[in-house]
Amino acid sequence: MPISHEYKAIFIHIPKNAGESIEKKLGIYGDSKEALWGVQGKYVLQHLTMLQMKRSFLKEAIFKNYFKFAFVRNPWDKAVSEYHWYQRHNTHITFKDWAKTLTGKLKSSKNLHVLEIGHNVPQYKYIYDKKGNLLVDFV
Repeated sequence: MPISHEYKAIFIHIPKNAGESIEKKLGIYGDSKEALWGVQGKYVLQHLTMLQMKRSFLKEAIFKNYFKFAFVRNPWDKAVSEYHWYQRHNTHITFKDWAKTLTGKLKSSKNLHVLEIGHNVPQYKYIYDKKGNLLVDFV
């Protein structure tokens, strides 16, 4: 989970937004990818939303006192990056055919590899609650 107690910071790692580079720079990447990419229950710890972290993993004092931040990306650039990531981890598929699969991926994560979960969730869902309140200090 991307938290730095040293810097009193919580990083919301929205997939395909240079998150691993940011985690490494802040020293919150963990001892190994497995440590950070672990799965706890239904959660992929590296890609938790702020709401999931607040409800399930953070003490109120940490949520209240730590600096919370995230980076977002132009949706087209993010989609192209996601396609190239997919190409490295799956069989070859054209961009057009891959794009046709996105609707199904957004509706259900049951057929996704664990590393894909959250990759196609709209970016705003990582940093806002269900009432539209921004939960981070910096975007």
